[in-house]
Amino acid sequence: MSGGRGKIGSYLSKLGVTDLDCDVTDNLQVIRAIKYHKPDVIVHLASKSDVNYCEKRENEQKVIDVNFSSVARVCSEAEKVGCQVVLISSDHVFPGGFWSGKYKENDTRKPLNFYGTTKVAAEGLTAIYDNLKIVRTSFLFDENRLLFDLGEMMMGNPQEFPTFIRRTFMYLPHFSLSLFSYLQRINEMPEILHLSGSDSVSWYEFELDLARAYGCSESLVLPRKKDLQNGFAPRGKNLGLNTSLSMKLGFHKYSYLDGLIDMANS
Repeated sequence: MSGGRGKIGSYLSKLGVTDLDCDVTDNLQVIRAIKYHKPDVIVHLASKSDVNYCEKRENEQKVIDVNFSSVARVCSEAEKVGCQVVLISSDHVFPGGFWSGKYKENDTRKPLNFYGTTKVAAEGLTAIYDNLKIVRTSFLFDENRLLFDLGEMMMGNPQEFPTFIRRTFMYLPHFSLSLFSYLQRINEMPEILHLSGSDSVSWYEFELDLARAYGCSESLVLPRKKDLQNGFAPRGKNLGLNTSLSMKLGFHKYSYLDGLIDMANS
């Protein structure tokens, strides 16, 4: 895998997936890493995924280098040695309008932010590289990713969360198990597959359930009905993913509630 030190990579490494441990923006490093490890499959995790960071003009070229150019680079070198590549993509490739249902794999992509645009561009490389497949997911969480929210709750500080932004949330260890299963069955997998939580809820509902899981007062979670402007990239309001295809293929149906319970009890 590339990006093995990131959120997903840290869990996959526990399952025995090896990190290429290279700078994916450096062609020579990519060539050397692939020749050294001789992988059958590369999970391309390396990504600039902070949506607000990606939206800033001064970061644009760096985001393109990591989120698009590196995918082409890895696919090209992997193709030479008969290696498949799996790109982890995002529900941000969709517009997420107010009346949208949960998106299916082949629904029309129309991103609202630059992060989503780079992911659409990278997904488009399937037209060039036969060895590339796409796994899309939505918001992945663990205790580290929710550390600020949990800390504020534990200290009794109320926080506001939007009622109008919906996602399909999934616990990172659950996603990693699903992705590991996917990699073992990669030859059976379609070109694009959604691996995400089974429930679409608002950030406000998610944080209420987080408070309940940790025994915090629900009064600390306040509804926010207005969008934030300064410094925030545009986001779709309803970015849930439909996971019916992955369920049909036999992947376990994970609820974010199961994840919150497992996380609180770990």
